[in-house]
Amino acid sequence: MGLVTIACASYAQAPNYSFLATTGTYTPLVGGTTVVLTYNGAANNDDGITTPANAVPIGFTFNYNGIDYTLIKPCANGFASFSTTALANNTDDWSNNLNAGPAANQRPLIAPLWDDMDMGGGSVTYALSGVAPNRVLTIQWANCKWDYNASAAISFQLKLYETTNVIEFVYKQEAGAVVGTSGGGASIGISGTAGGAFLSLDGAGTSPNVSSTIETSNILTKPATNQIYRWTPYCTASATNTIGEKISNFTYNTINNNSASTAGYENFTSATTTVSLFPASTLPFSVSVSSFIPADQVVIFIDFNQNGVFTDPNETVFTSTLPLASGTVTGNITIPALSAAVLQGRTIMRIRLHDGTGVSSAPCGTSTGGQVEDYSVNIQPCFAGLIATQPANTSICNNGSGTITVGTTGTGLTYQWQVSTNGGGLYTNISNAAPYSGVTSNTLLITGATPAMNGYKYRVVINGICTPPNLTSTGATLSVNNPAAITANPSNAIVCEASPASFTVVASGSSPTYQWQVSTDGGFNYTDIPGATGATLSFAAVTNDMSLNRYRAKAIVASCGSVTSGAAILKVNPLPAVTLSSAPLSQLQPGLTTTLYTTSNPAGASYVWMNNGTVVPGATASTYVANLNGFGVYTVKVTDVNGCSSTTSKLAITAIPGNTLFIYPNPTTDGIFHVRLYSLILSDRRTITIYNSAGAVVAKKEFPTSSSFEDTIFDLGKIAPGVYIVEVKHLHENKSAVGKLIIK
Repeated sequence: MGLVTIACASYAQAPNYSFLATTGTYTPLVGGTTVVLTYNGAANNDDGITTPANAVPIGFTFNYNGIDYTLIKPCANGFASFSTTALANNTDDWSNNLNAGPAANQRPLIAPLWDDMDMGGGSVTYALSGVAPNRVLTIQWANCKWDYNASAAISFQLKLYETTNVIEFVYKQEAGAVVGTSGGGASIGISGTAGGAFLSLDGAGTSPNVSSTIETSNILTKPATNQIYRWTPYCTASATNTIGEKISNFTYNTINNNSASTAGYENFTSATTTVSLFPASTLPFSVSVSSFIPADQVVIFIDFNQNGVFTDPNETVFTSTLPLASGTVTGNITIPALSAAVLQGRTIMRIRLHDGTGVSSAPCGTSTGGQVEDYSVNIQPCFAGLIATQPANTSICNNGSGTITVGTTGTGLTYQWQVSTNGGGLYTNISNAAPYSGVTSNTLLITGATPAMNGYKYRVVINGICTPPNLTSTGATLSVNNPAAITANPSNAIVCEASPASFTVVASGSSPTYQWQVSTDGGFNYTDIPGATGATLSFAAVTNDMSLNRYRAKAIVASCGSVTSGAAILKVNPLPAVTLSSAPLSQLQPGLTTTLYTTSNPAGASYVWMNNGTVVPGATASTYVANLNGFGVYTVKVTDVNGCSSTTSKLAITAIPGNTLFIYPNPTTDGIFHVRLYSLILSDRRTITIYNSAGAVVAKKEFPTSSSFEDTIFDLGKIAPGVYIVEVKHLHENKSAVGKLIIK
């Protein structure tokens, strides 16, 4: 099945050529003749064109679009003109335009690659090859800069073939970028003598489409190396006597073309109309014949394989029977399915009315009576409609406008939007009346949405020439929103370094979302904070470099835009710089003390002393006096006047190693005394024995050491005054220390 587009206007007749994209071999010219290009002013390799005096000899008579030529004028900008007139200043207008340019007196022209080319570093040459009647003129643009000031990007050739009058464009990619500084893209195609008469390719791929109504002038893709675009002229056909034997009307689906001309040939290959060929590829036609003669016959041809002839199998699509019963011939035209013999794209339909003499039913040549008309046929496949993108839920601000769109593929699709006001239970068709427009397009426009429409659902029903009836989309829900308004701005915050901080904004409106922003330059510029999209902005631990940053929030309601809160300032107080030291000592023995000192900047306001990770009771000042019972590792948590806290580094107060035995008070008046001896290793076992002057044991203790100077207390208040010997002995090593004790 297919889609056919047929042209039906006699003005601005497009060149009557078939087009074929194929591949071959790009063979560079060797020893060709240099084309003399004339530039305006200095030879800057830009916009030069051949003057009539320097036109390239074709070498044979070449028929282009029904006119014979022996000379052609190449232009540096990638086209060649059959005109014999010089342009003003002998320079080309660089702006490519197959439809109307470069000037009326330069048409017709052929454009292998028309853009603002620059031949600096390249060359334009030509050569004639072969022998008559099969000679070929090749014009070559080598190492062409595409476009002005670009690097060398492409080489290409224009070939003109003797006898067949075929035109070929052949390409070779070169290294370098396509676009320089000024061009917007190229045109590829051919043009007729009159403005508006052209055939234009829609791209530079392996199978571009050709159009006689839409010029593509922005091609920026290099044709592949060895790509060939071939233009084959259709044979001429006409009649010498059309009086009373002419086609006055041709009707085919949407075509209804009247013609009063008595010309033997009429060209209606320009303006297009679309003919659907689905679900059947057979459609009716009628040909009205003026003052018909029963011996007249109507024959219709279509060049299905686009090779420029109508003589291939099945290309004669209708032949009327004789004799004619009336002046109107009716029948059907069948377009076969796409295949190697029926190609997709533009081709020619030829209608011949003849009187049974002369050339008779042949598609080419001149008959004695009758008339010939040509039309363009653009054969395209017909696709069933598919929904590629379903209508999406849509938000519109109260009294605002918005659209709901369906994305589809398919041939000849029609649309009808529907609305449900009860959540999808019942849908009704929408007409083009406020608040709706575009109800029969793929995009529904809603203008002036009201809160009453909140929750409405919309869907579209799709039909098409290749589509099963009433293809229906899913429903999209409309939300009509109220804009956001800030009801509570975030408040300033003062926190300590490394502490958490947060800011909160409150906004009204239809479920606003948020985007927090930060300014680090005093509020002149704000940037979005990634991921900060809640009503509260939180920091787990602030840093000093965040101090004096400003924070604000945008409250956003879909389709209603956003409002911005006031800014809150974050003040970050640094943590105090604290130290811990001791004086005069960091090592003690019985009878000695030392003072521990803390400093803080800013000034400390409170202190918590720790010894071996345990709070020291009562130690709340900036100093602490440690004695023999205060061995251990000290730290101090200092809270400054700003309420920020730091902990000092560790400071160890340890024992002074030695073998001195400390017995005190000595002498003792009440018999109570302490015994201490330094212990290197804790958990050693020791014994202390007290002897009288006679050597008798009066007291004895055995114990493990749990501190560097284990404190052992004796109470000998019940024994007689005198001098006693105190012996401290290691239980396992038999080492001992001995001292005297006096009891008064």
